This record gives sequence, structure tokens and C-alpha cells, in this order.
Amino acid sequence: MIKKTGEEVKKKHRVLKIILIIILAIILVAAVTGAVFYYKYIRVPSGWGGSGGGGGGPSAPPVNITYENFAAIVSQNSIIKALPSKGDILLIFYNLVGDVKVTEKSYILTKGEATEGYREDVDLTVRIHSKYMAQLNTNNFCSILQTANDNWDLDIERHISKTSFAWKYRNLYEYRDCLGF
Repeated sequence: MIKKTGEEVKKKHRVLKIILIIILAIILVAAVTGAVFYYKYIRVPSGWGGSGGGGGGPSAPPVNITYENFAAIVSQNSIIKALPSKGDILLIFYNLVGDVKVTEKSYILTKGEATEGYREDVDLTVRIHSKYMAQLNTNNFCSILQTANDNWDLDIERHISKTSFAWKYRNLYEYRDCLGF
């Protein structure tokens, strides 16, 4: 029986460690690639109509959204349900009076809930022209947001850093086409 020297044993352990690291790296790359493929090409989030929020099944008849029913209907939206538990967004509907944006209604959006009101200690403030309220229904939420953005009628102001926002609101990534990020 031939005894291996300490140097030979160390060399064998280094080779095994390198092989193990390579295998783990391959598994990690495969998992990340699979997740990206799944989210980009297979999974279709179920928001409210338009790009990135289509659902996949038959759509229900649209329900027109007004200031009176906004909080109740928006609270059922999958995007609102995906908000983080400690995330607050201020949504403001404004009208232009000359060059001044005058608030018509404002809502605080939290996980699964929309409440009429105003607060300054929010993560994000979203302002949208009130003219889109007349067009808004449960089947065109995403397309209305995109139209407002294209027409410069949508303002988004972050009150936390980009990194904090990206981490805190990571659950909304699947709605990036709808929300414009």
C-alpha cells in the first residue's frame, strides 16, 4: 500500500474544490437563465389589460372606474396586491389650470388597499392627469398608464433611493411593461 504525502492530498482536495465550484456555478447560471426565461417568455401577469397585464384567460366585461368606486376597484388589482407591506404610494389625479397642476383627488396605495387621502411620507408619488379617469376601466389600466406617460401626463417622483426602491418593490418587476420600468 502506497501512502500519499500531505502535498498530494492537498492537491487532490484543491482539484475537488475547483470541480465543486464549477458545478455550483453551472447550476446557478442554469437557474438564473431558467428564471429569466420563465418571467420573460412564459409567465403573463394578471394586471388590468394592456401590455404586461393581460391575464391569459377570458376577460371580464370592463367596469368603468370613477372617483366614487376607485378605491374599492383598485384595491382588487393584482398590482396593488403585489405592493410590499410597508410600501406606500401617493396617487394624485390633477387638472391643469393654466400651467398649474391642481389636485382633484388623491389616494394612498398600500398592499391590497387604496384609500382616499394625502400623505407626504410615501415612497413614491404618481401624478396623472384627471382626463384619463373618464377613460379608465378594469380592462385598460395598463394602456391608460402608457398613454398618459406617452403624452407627458404622468409624473413619477421617487422619495427613496433607486436601490431601496428596486429592492422594496421587487415584486412589481413582473408588471414592468405596464408600469413603465
